[in-house]
Amino acid sequence: MKKEIKEAIKTSKELVENYRLEEAIECLMNCDDDVFEFLTEYGIEHIDTIEEIAKNEIEQGGLSRISYFIGDTNFNTDEYYLINGYGNIENIDKDFLEGLIYDLENNFKD
Repeated sequence: MKKEIKEAIKTSKELVENYRLEEAIECLMNCDDDVFEFLTEYGIEHIDTIEEIAKNEIEQGGLSRISYFIGDTNFNTDEYYLINGYGNIENIDKDFLEGLIYDLENNFKD
C-alpha cells in the first residue's frame, strides 16, 4: 500500500472516531487518484455533483422523481453524500464510513 494511502486511512479512522466525518472523507478524497476513484465508485459524491444530478433528475423525471432522489436526506453543512444503489442520495453516517474504510484497506493491501 502506498505510504500516502496508508497515512490517509489512519488519519480518516481517527477523524471518524471523533465524528469528524466530512474531514475524513476529504482526507481520503485528496490523498490519491486511485482512492478518489474507489470512493466515487462506492457512491461518494460532492455536493456540486449532486446538484448537477438533481437538475438532470428534475428535467428527466419532474418533481416526483426529485422527491425520491432527495428522500429524507438532511442538507446541513455536508459537502459529500452517498448515491445509493437506487440512484438516490443519502447522508453519510459513521457506520457507513467505517465500512468504507475497511473496504478501502482491503482493496489497497499490498
